Amino acid sequence: MIAFCFEKARKAALGTAFLAVFSVQFFGCCFGEEMQGKDSAEDGNVDHVSSMGSVILHGTGTIIKVDVGNMTAVVQMHDSGIYANEEVAFDFRKHTESQPVELDRCKPGDEVKVTYFDSQTSNGGLAGESLVLAEAPSGL
Repeated sequence: MIAFCFEKARKAALGTAFLAVFSVQFFGCCFGEEMQGKDSAEDGNVDHVSSMGSVILHGTGTIIKVDVGNMTAVVQMHDSGIYANEEVAFDFRKHTESQPVELDRCKPGDEVKVTYFDSQTSNGGLAGESLVLAEAPSGL
């Protein structure tokens, strides 16, 4: 009888261990990559994952339109994962004050570097964090 109970307990422990390993493998694989931003920026333009779990992305592009008063810009992205070669509207109204937003220095046709979250704001644009003029290539 004791051997029978021991055998059932051993099988239950093995089943629990298997379930734990499976859960870690499954959920670690599915949710870990999403949290690291691998599916939203396949080209490696991920800066880091914020403490809130939001993926912070970056890319370069050309200014199409700027609205300094509303703190928005439309940028033709060059190299930003799923937004590459797309016109993307950015909303900088809720950006972190420590990050530069040079909308007042930008005009259509300027090359810029953009840092943003892959989440939409209430006006439909992506949540912009930083926008700066791209450095002119030094060449003389």
